[in-house]
Amino acid sequence: MAYYFAFPLATDHQQQLDALIEAHSQGTYNTPEEISRLAIRGVDGVIQVLALDVIEILKNDKEGGSILEIVAKLVTGTMHVLLRQLLGKVSHTEQDKLSAYMLRRRVDAPVGRLFGFQMPDAAGQRLQAALRMAAEGAAPKGSRDELVQAMLLFIDLTTEYCYDEFVACLELGMIKRKLVDMSRSTIQKAGHSTVRKLFATLSDEQICAVSKHYDGMVLNF
Repeated sequence: MAYYFAFPLATDHQQQLDALIEAHSQGTYNTPEEISRLAIRGVDGVIQVLALDVIEILKNDKEGGSILEIVAKLVTGTMHVLLRQLLGKVSHTEQDKLSAYMLRRRVDAPVGRLFGFQMPDAAGQRLQAALRMAAEGAAPKGSRDELVQAMLLFIDLTTEYCYDEFVACLELGMIKRKLVDMSRSTIQKAGHSTVRKLFATLSDEQICAVSKHYDGMVLNF
């Protein structure tokens, strides 16, 4: 049994990714414009489930929603600009690596094909336990701190698998490498800060609702 973070992409997005991967397996390379478009949609999909859907859950909480809205705009803007610059030209070698990366982000779960990544067992167990305890509203004193620490670990894992692995597929010069490093630092710091601020301001009822949302994307099978 393994642990995954995974969620369904929009149907047409998943179909387009599958078509691109299949075409690549047959020796067909795509345009940088199409690769960039699909990569940007991937970023938007992650932001949707991690932030925008939670804003909807917290629609009556202006403070919590504002915290998430700020980080959503920051990460979206940073990644859109970065991807357009990185993917302006993509060699066949880079496309080979990107296709392999997209296959690693494909999770064929019992519920269907999802986008995500397999987590280390210890991290998956910790995150799932913290979320389920909070989602059930049966968390003992001090469990909010454990939930925060588990979510910080989750941010680091998401950065590793969805940012570092993606960037590792590309051949970067010195200037683009500096841009990549700066963007990574900005995104990770924003993610950590948001987790700490958000879970410090939410009520127990809100913690329960948000934890249920995230728990639905932590799978083990």
